[in-house]
Amino acid sequence: MISLSKLNGWQRLWVLSAIVWAIPVIAFTVIALPTKTESEIYMQWANEKVDLFRKYHGQNETLIEYRRRLYGNATDKEIVHPAADRLRQFDPSTAVPESEIDAIDKKYESRLAQLERQSPVRTAFGGFLIWALPLIAIYLVGIGVHWVYVGFRSRST
Repeated sequence: MISLSKLNGWQRLWVLSAIVWAIPVIAFTVIALPTKTESEIYMQWANEKVDLFRKYHGQNETLIEYRRRLYGNATDKEIVHPAADRLRQFDPSTAVPESEIDAIDKKYESRLAQLERQSPVRTAFGGFLIWALPLIAIYLVGIGVHWVYVGFRSRST
């Protein structure tokens, strides 16, 4: 390993710039991390669907009361994607315009797709690449400039 005291001035400047460059990259990477989890998206999706059904079927009940009466202890995923036997028991969507249900489904399906594209590991790896690639390029350019400089210097002496 190279000791820091053996680095020349340009290499020390490169190390310092690597540290300084890391600060904004880390900040922007943390900001870019996904803020919602899949379960939170499903919860919002289920609540919005139940609220839509309540708008057409509810009898002045709160969202929680209507959800319990209609679905019991069903999970958010079971409400969003009901099994065939649950649909046969009671399907509140029959009196709700299909376009409104489709709009809600499309909105949350796109949020889930966006969440898959924005995994925390992928975002962190992207941040690492944004930090490392310019530093590697600058270092390689420095080596190339030094090589050219040494080539001219040795011929002139």
